[in-house]
Parts: sequence; C-alpha cells; structure tokens
Amino acid sequence: RGAHVLPDSVGMWSHLAQIERTVAMASSSGSARSAAFEASALAYEHALRLSPDDADLHDNLGNTYQELGRPGQALPHHQRAVFLRPTRAVSRLNHGNVLFMMGDLKGAAAEYRTAIRLAPNDAAAWASLSLVLQRLEHVEDAASAWKRAQALGWGAGGR
Repeated sequence: RGAHVLPDSVGMWSHLAQIERTVAMASSSGSARSAAFEASALAYEHALRLSPDDADLHDNLGNTYQELGRPGQALPHHQRAVFLRPTRAVSRLNHGNVLFMMGDLKGAAAEYRTAIRLAPNDAAAWASLSLVLQRLEHVEDAASAWKRAQALGWGAGGR
C-alpha cells in the first residue's frame, strides 16, 4: 500500500510540478509544452503557499516562468531564492539568467561572477559569463571565460 499524501503536502505539489516540467521539456507540440509549463507553475505556486521560504521552489518556479517567456514573473522568485540562500551558486546563475533575459547585462555579469566565486568549476556559469561579456563588448574577457567553460566540459555531451 502506498503512503497517504495529504492535499496540502509540499512534497506532493513539488513532485507534481516536476512531473509537469518533465512533460513540458519532452513535448514537441508548442501548445502541449506551454500547457505543461503552466500546470507546473500552478503546482509550484501551490507548494510555495505552503512553504514560502523554500529557495528550491522559488528557483524552480522562476525557471518555469522563464520557460514560459515571462522573465518579469521569474525575477522576484530568483531574487527570493538568492535572499534565502545567498551562497548557493545555482541560485546566482538563475538570477543572472533572468537579468540577462530582461536586458540587465551588467547585473547578469555580476551574478555570474558571484556564481563562479561560489562554484569555480561550474561550466554553465563560465559559459553564461562569456556570453554576457560578448554582449558587453568585453571581447578578451569573453574569450577567456569561454576557454574556461570549454576546459570544464562545456560543449561536450550536447551542452
């Protein structure tokens, strides 16, 4: 017999949100993908009502809003995740990504640098820093960051 899951279980809502996100990522149809991301966002929102200080939930909901093309809705969740866990590199990377989407290139670069300071071997952070530095026309620094990302395996295995 399975365990009884209460309707107001953070774990249940978070798991449901993750399943919907997985469905969305696997969907080839734009409308099915969008519907699954919407369902994921709703489940994460419900989980956050039950556990408003869960940094992982804030990051996951922010990422879901980014997938839906809603950086304005993603931003406060990534800000909250950074506030709750300021030394978590992935939260800094996520926050940088939404700032990048919103056109705040200097803010994104600062967050990517913080992510790198916290996790120096994070290839995604180095690759993201390289991209934003290219946009800021800091060509030599962008090339250096890109070389570091590649040395850490960026570009291998489909990344």
